[in-house]
Amino acid sequence: NLVFGVDLFSEHLTYDEVFKVLSPLLLDKRINKVVFDYKLLLHKLNNYGYSINQVNFDIMLARYLVNQNAKINATISDVASEFMLDETKYASNVMIAYKILLEKIKNLNLFDLYYDIELPLVRVLYSMEIQGVKLDRKYLEELDAKYEAQINKLTDEIYTLAGKTFNINSPKQVAEILFDKLELKSKKKKSRSTSAEILEELAEEYEICEYILEHRKFSKLKSTYTDALPALINKRDGRIHTTYNQALTLTGRLSSSNPNLQNIPIRSEEGNKIRAAFCAQNDENIILSADYSQIELRLLAHVSGDKNLTEAFTSGEDVHTITASKVFGVDVENVTKDMRRKAKAVNFGIVYGQSKYGLAKN
Repeated sequence: NLVFGVDLFSEHLTYDEVFKVLSPLLLDKRINKVVFDYKLLLHKLNNYGYSINQVNFDIMLARYLVNQNAKINATISDVASEFMLDETKYASNVMIAYKILLEKIKNLNLFDLYYDIELPLVRVLYSMEIQGVKLDRKYLEELDAKYEAQINKLTDEIYTLAGKTFNINSPKQVAEILFDKLELKSKKKKSRSTSAEILEELAEEYEICEYILEHRKFSKLKSTYTDALPALINKRDGRIHTTYNQALTLTGRLSSSNPNLQNIPIRSEEGNKIRAAFCAQNDENIILSADYSQIELRLLAHVSGDKNLTEAFTSGEDVHTITASKVFGVDVENVTKDMRRKAKAVNFGIVYGQSKYGLAKN
């Protein structure tokens, strides 16, 4: 076995010097490699024009699988500390951690999950990160200009209604305008909060609150997306190269960072405009969106044997639409998109143990 990590080199050696010497070993498919942070290693090697074959264990990934509550972004030193090993003995620590974690994976019946899904997925995610995603910079710049104009228009409206200028982004100054100068009264009379919840209540009577909410919405879209995303576009290929985190979330799902491409808004018209900036490389290509059809609810129907839920799937009807029909008391054909979205929150809320209060609030 070849023990390998990206942070073991002396300051007297460059990555290029080390990779050049190790390259025949790295490529040799007869040698199993035990690594720490396989995907990061692939990126490091790629930066210097090298690759690696026959990685059969990633300590970081295995540790995540057996203990999702463990410290994230850990180093091999953290792992050594967890297993009470000598932190100065890098290579031996890797091998001891490998043996301990392999045994844990077997005992927890995670062997197939690790070797059939998690480990092969590393190279898939690495390829996705290298490939990146195309972003229409011109379209985003045009959208940014529209948001800027909208923000300026709303600012003028707010100043007119307030009778003076102030910092709309300051909750303290907004509270002074609303509750002191204009003497607006919230049903929660003692509250001077300018939260969305309070402003939405006040907006039913006071136009200025509606404008402040709109101002916040467009300011957030501008700062989070139309300003930030173009700055992340790689000058070499015009694409954004996010990082897909395989060993981060408590639920086991993937997450995305720098930037987070999994939270681009979708539930509003403006959110869909942001999504439209992500495009295919050229006119000959398309973007294909594929998703499991209610995978958690299908598992729930299978495990629980619930008659109604099972029938919803076997009938071929959309399960969220059926739930919406029951919740809102309308025929299936009269269920709107908004009704279906709310029913979806009901279905998944039940699956993930949401409280009655949490469901009602949503």
